[in-house]
Order: sequence, then C-alpha cells, then structure tokens
Amino acid sequence: MDVVAEVRALNSAGVDVPWLWEFTRTRQSSPNDEQPILTAGVNNSVGVLEWRQGQDVWVPASGANPDWTDYAAAGLHPYAVRPHTEVPVDAVYAAIMEFITTGDRPAGIEWRGGISIFD
Repeated sequence: MDVVAEVRALNSAGVDVPWLWEFTRTRQSSPNDEQPILTAGVNNSVGVLEWRQGQDVWVPASGANPDWTDYAAAGLHPYAVRPHTEVPVDAVYAAIMEFITTGDRPAGIEWRGGISIFD
C-alpha cells in the first residue's frame, strides 16, 4: 500500500475536518515509549508535522499557525495540535514518505526543538 498516495487521495477529495495520524516504526508499548513518532496531518492546502521522541518535541521552523489548532486523529478523535506545526501540504507528503523510507526524523524539514510534551 502506498500510504502517501492514500493520504493524498483523501486530501484531494476535500477535507472538512482536518485529519492526522501518528507514524511509528513499531507499535507503541506505552505513552512513555521512547521510539520516534511522526505526527502528520492534512487540511486541504496545509497540513501539520510534529516529531516526538520520548518527552522531546520538534516542530517545523517555518510552521505557520501561531496558536493551538484542532485536527482529528484518523478523522475521528479530537487532537490538539501545538503552535508552529502547519506547513504546506506537499511538505507533509514528503515527510511521510521520508519517514516510511528511513524511520528517521525527516531531513527535508528544518526542525526547531527544545519543546517538552508538557509545553
């Protein structure tokens, strides 16, 4: 299955509720799992990206939204998205593909870190 093609098709149909997903290499064993998580979402021409590993969070340096915003996990469950995570949707597609390929934080995005999951 081509995950990026599926996300692109869903978004191309027009999104009424902003969707997002958490991508990991293996199933999370607990909320405190140290494995990396790429949160990626789509909302028509924009989307969100966040990289989390343990209690540390990185957001795109060019993230546009100044305030918390709402997306929905898998389109169903409310999910508050932190400031500075919204980027052009093509950057989201590229980041998902890079993570699926490498399992690493996408290098095609300039990240700003030093954020705690509690911030």
